[in-house]
Amino acid sequence: MQAIVSFLAGLTRRFRLRVLEKKVRLFRQRNGIRDRAGHGRLIEEIDAAIQRSPRDRKALLLMKSELHQGAGQFVEAFDLAHQAFRIDPAHARDVFQRVLKIVTALSNAKTGWGAVAFDEKRGHSSLQDFLRSIGPRIEAMRKAAPGDPVLRNARRSRLAQMGDLDQLVAFDERNLERRRTPEFMANLIDSCLKSYAKTKSLDPLARALDVAEVLGRRTVIQPRHVGQGLLAAAVASQNGVIGAISARRGRPPARLDALYATLPGLIACRAVEVQKPLWTMVYEGDEALKRRAVADRLASPELSILKLGDSVRAALIKASMTRHFWTPDGRREVVDTLSASLPKRGGTAPQRLARASLFAQGGHWEEAAAELRAAETERGWTPAFDVLLSGRHSFLPEALRTAPVFDEAASPFGDGAVALELHGATKGIGDGPTLLACADPKYFARFADTYLRTLRRQGCRLPVHFHIVNPTPQTFALHETLAREFGALSLSVERLEVKKTTYYACVRFLRAPAFLSMLGTDILLSDIDTRFSRDPMPFFADGRVKAADAVLRYYDKMRVTVAVDRNELCYRYPRILPWHHVNAACLLLKNTAGGRRMAELIRAEMARHLDAVMARPGSGWWADQNALLAVYLTARREHPEIRIANVEEVGMPFGAFAPAASAEAAAPLGENLAIFGGPGT
Repeated sequence: MQAIVSFLAGLTRRFRLRVLEKKVRLFRQRNGIRDRAGHGRLIEEIDAAIQRSPRDRKALLLMKSELHQGAGQFVEAFDLAHQAFRIDPAHARDVFQRVLKIVTALSNAKTGWGAVAFDEKRGHSSLQDFLRSIGPRIEAMRKAAPGDPVLRNARRSRLAQMGDLDQLVAFDERNLERRRTPEFMANLIDSCLKSYAKTKSLDPLARALDVAEVLGRRTVIQPRHVGQGLLAAAVASQNGVIGAISARRGRPPARLDALYATLPGLIACRAVEVQKPLWTMVYEGDEALKRRAVADRLASPELSILKLGDSVRAALIKASMTRHFWTPDGRREVVDTLSASLPKRGGTAPQRLARASLFAQGGHWEEAAAELRAAETERGWTPAFDVLLSGRHSFLPEALRTAPVFDEAASPFGDGAVALELHGATKGIGDGPTLLACADPKYFARFADTYLRTLRRQGCRLPVHFHIVNPTPQTFALHETLAREFGALSLSVERLEVKKTTYYACVRFLRAPAFLSMLGTDILLSDIDTRFSRDPMPFFADGRVKAADAVLRYYDKMRVTVAVDRNELCYRYPRILPWHHVNAACLLLKNTAGGRRMAELIRAEMARHLDAVMARPGSGWWADQNALLAVYLTARREHPEIRIANVEEVGMPFGAFAPAASAEAAAPLGENLAIFGGPGT
């Protein structure tokens, strides 16, 4: 009888533990980290369970640690995980998986309830101080399970987060000395590249190239590891230090084509494909390396025999990231080869998507639209395709012109259908153009402070206007707080039923004419999660911007730009899918006749697109960019009086990318994208 009672008690205890574990998981999945009251109740419930069942103390402490991590309370989260380790040092791996997640989460200071709050009483004045303080305890856990990859990776993550790159390089070198595995080789390349990027010292980059050459001589190796070796050589090439490193090492410089040639089959091709910087960076020999990888991919059995739509589309994207593709002969060669790899009609959804992409490259919009529409009914359609192809819901009606006649008066998105309410000053809140962003109350609370803080930190005093859909009382209170702290801030709101979140991305374009009239200034429309890394005033002072009625960002040519944060030359390419051709992240509309006409064209087209999106299944994401593309083409064909400039020629006002310094590098490469001529032109 005693055994039965004991068994039932144990069963009850385990059941309660599983129920509590599920409650914690559901709490976090449902964004409960913002529910402080719910967080407190769960903590109390876990504490009561610890008192009631000491045997489960380790599991309950890890559960509590997970809750604190989700709330951004990393100090408490780590302390609880360490307590769990001391209960059972023999099973350090389980505990340290939790620690690894905590250390990784520390890279995002916006996790949980806001910026990480460190406990000053414990001496944690910064992220780096906290990471240094947990070092000895991490070492103790690692020694409890020597050789365990989870613990080793956690220590490496801590060093990387701290920015202690010398120790990170030394750590990876010691691991490589113990075991010359491809993973350890790739880790050392990674840490040496990080060190070089920060210090610009040749020593770590020379070590990275040494390891890269060893990787190149191995035949049994993962493509991603080889890709890191090629990347090391590319970084050295771009920064012009290959010769200096080679002289220091007393041997010929590492060449990318030589590293590529040492690898069998498609290993080298895949190694290049998996490293995005190899396609976007400018470095010596970049075109030859990319064209060789594309040629190998085009000749692969996956295309010629298996006829895989995903592979065809991936090959098209990679081919479009070469200079050769943007010449008539180059594009024809690639498109013909890939077209031969697909059935002429019908097929799976991936095959139809690939065919649609190929049609778009020739400017055949109606054929592309027909393939996109048919793809949804074919086998192979998955939720992932809904994300990839969500733009089809607003592109199809506009391409084929088969949508029902748009009734402006009956549409909830028609002109004047929704009243805008103004709060606070509008005209006269500052000099110059107005920076404008729209959001729902949740995003306003999450990002408005960062938007304003990073802008003012650049010394920019331009006025800012936020437009909020369906505000709450907290919205107005936050606006008043931000206006007092940052100044030159106005607010407008609207109220309507929002069926799909894509509306929040489109509303700033839908209300553009109203904003121009309301504010009486030029307006720069951007996302509310924008972070300013430079003063936008030089953007507005540029002669091309001054001469334009509208400035938007469209990818019509292959260009060379500078990544401002890394000071590296990068390629910018036209896109494959139609709704990627125009980027909606930055649009300047002038308070001129041409600017107001452009704003009205955008409003009308956005209303038509939203009407189509709401009547169809799926998210309708990219509707904003489809509408902007349609307006751009219409303005080019029918409204020559509207003067349009390209952000890509001037540089982003927020500071992420700028045109290359030299005229030679800044000159467009290749020819204009055919699709931008518009149908029938």
